[in-house]
Amino acid sequence: MKNILHTIILCVLIFPLILGCNQRSKDFPDENYNSLFPNKGKIDTPDVDYTDMTSMPCDPKEDDINYKYPGVDISENVRTYTVTLKYQFSEEQVNTLGGSDNRSQFDLKYIDENKKLVTLRSYSDDEGHKQTIENKKQYETTFKVKSGYPLYLSVYGAGYDIFKIKASIQAKSDDGIVVSPVIKYENSFYTDGFSDDFSYCEKIILP
Repeated sequence: MKNILHTIILCVLIFPLILGCNQRSKDFPDENYNSLFPNKGKIDTPDVDYTDMTSMPCDPKEDDINYKYPGVDISENVRTYTVTLKYQFSEEQVNTLGGSDNRSQFDLKYIDENKKLVTLRSYSDDEGHKQTIENKKQYETTFKVKSGYPLYLSVYGAGYDIFKIKASIQAKSDDGIVVSPVIKYENSFYTDGFSDDFSYCEKIILP
């Protein structure tokens, strides 16, 4: 009799627990994800506003083989600009036993008024390229371009011993209204021998 009573009591205690475990929580309605996140079928191309003249990175290893003119065609409100490029490097050898000729090897590149990639070098090589930048000499060149021109400056290579380099390029519209930010690169270091490679490349599309 006691066993039957114990069984009844145990069933009374367990039954509500079983009932509670089997009850489902209230179902929420299915979300309509198509209405929340509509698929337009394509990615919209963002509008590029060249009037803010934001600088953009480029490839410092770009050469004549893979070069593609990065400018754009602008047909309205076309301006004429004067571009000024300045650059200089200096090298002082710690040990002159190797000779007095400068041994830094770097390329400085810009895009000229004919849309060509121009490479200036601090060295001559076996492929027939001649040195066009002399140690400690200051350079400045100017030329005219139109709206859509890519103001472009690239420096790539390595310096030797006590080394300094600075280069900058800027454009000013001939009507005096637009002055571009200055794209510039500066580097200096002291090392016994060649430095680690350094590289830099930025461009701005002129409005």
